[in-house]
Amino acid sequence: MKIVCLKNNILPVSTAAERFVGKNAALSVLSSVLLETKKKKLHISATDLEMAFEAEIIGNVIQEGKITVPVKIFNQIIQSIPDNEIVLEQKGNLLYITFGDSEVFIHGTNESDFPIIPEIKSTNQIIVPSIFLKTALMQVLPAVSFSEVKPEISGVCFTVDKNKAILAATDTFRLAEKTIFLNTEDAKKDSFIIPFKAAQELVRIIGDDADGEFYIYHQEGHALFAFQNIHVTSRLIDGNFPEYKAIIPTSFSTSAVVSKKDLIQKVKLASVVSGKLFDVLFQFSQNEIAVSAQSQELGKTHSQIKTKIKGNNVAISFNHRYFLQGIDAIQNQEEIFIGANSDTTPVLLSDPNDNSFLYIVMPIRGV
Repeated sequence: MKIVCLKNNILPVSTAAERFVGKNAALSVLSSVLLETKKKKLHISATDLEMAFEAEIIGNVIQEGKITVPVKIFNQIIQSIPDNEIVLEQKGNLLYITFGDSEVFIHGTNESDFPIIPEIKSTNQIIVPSIFLKTALMQVLPAVSFSEVKPEISGVCFTVDKNKAILAATDTFRLAEKTIFLNTEDAKKDSFIIPFKAAQELVRIIGDDADGEFYIYHQEGHALFAFQNIHVTSRLIDGNFPEYKAIIPTSFSTSAVVSKKDLIQKVKLASVVSGKLFDVLFQFSQNEIAVSAQSQELGKTHSQIKTKIKGNNVAISFNHRYFLQGIDAIQNQEEIFIGANSDTTPVLLSDPNDNSFLYIVMPIRGV
């Protein structure tokens, strides 16, 4: 293989590919990327057997061919090159990288040992604007569980039905759900669970690029996410995501719309002296929410947020970390809606002007 291409095109791809390689020392090929030139493009592939990354880069292909090289070394060299134009040339099991008046070569391995990336043959296509997908994933990812006991909640559940896609995540202590409306009225009903790492990588790949759309294809066991010149294939989590709809409250005996800035400030203040359960007490009364915390070792805090409370007085304790993550996930920078029914039932946090995202947090009982 031999190709002339630009550093500015290779670097973001090689950097992303490095995040997809495996750490298994017994399978050294998993720490490599497959470089292949064909049809006027450089194809770069990486996999850890759970996820796979593939990308195409336009270049001047002089000779077709392929080679696998250690991705860490390859990426470090690309990063250090001062010139934009680069020549990649395979000579046996060596990859020569030429730029300006300099030349570097690295040892490659037999490309036939590189794992076969699963081919997704599904024709059931879901199209989601990239910025919508990124926002939705960022909102629900904090609620993902990292428990190996219940693998079905160790990722993001992606459900499609007619004109919408619903993303949900839970660790049983809180639940996050985001609804995205699609540019179609007849999307085939479908549901699958994306592993946390794969969902996290999709957010990174989109980055600050608000343009474009994600094309999603799903078949049993795998899903393919295509964005611009990049394809990400991921194994899916086997199992059934919990039937969570029943725990979402639809009416509230106590509710309030609160300044987001004030709420964050008061909860962070209380968190400084919270106990071993990270508990912060919220007391809802007619004209205010009192936020307090105490521990024998550290001390006590008490502050008020002036706001109108609808309904009954109630006192509820929350894990301040879970509560703050819910607040942060809500895009409204001015106000937060809080809806509650008792000190032992789920509490809902949302944007008072947008019901496409909701965050449910369970109280701490017996504090």
